[in-house]
Amino acid sequence: MSDYESEEYDTNFKKRQIAWQFGCTVTLVRPGLIVKQGAKVRPSEERAMRLIKEHAPEVPIPNIHGSLYRYKGGVPFYGELSMDFVPGRTLKLAWAELDEGSKSRVCRDIWDLIAKIRTIPRPNNLGSKLYRTIDGSPS
Repeated sequence: MSDYESEEYDTNFKKRQIAWQFGCTVTLVRPGLIVKQGAKVRPSEERAMRLIKEHAPEVPIPNIHGSLYRYKGGVPFYGELSMDFVPGRTLKLAWAELDEGSKSRVCRDIWDLIAKIRTIPRPNNLGSKLYRTIDGSPS
């Protein structure tokens, strides 16, 4: 049994919130798995992640393990996404410690990722050339 597998079923593991954002929280529910939940978690986020995985697999996106959305009048008002936990420090925390060369490399890497994402074909169900989210909603 790998270390990950033995930790995965550790009954002593304590869930903990690892991020707070306006309208959602991110909770580490077991080693390697987080749940992002709240009013700002929408089906469009999941669809966008799946679209990137399909058309630009070299872009690092956590694997999605499950989702749940609640609707009122056909409009989502609450969502949950279960996905892989990506360990490490956020760029916001690490930025001040980076030298100029490292900052330039990070910026180039991000620009390269954005360029790859921009090559993803527009889904056929989005008729207008105006900006839309993956599910067709304006934002």
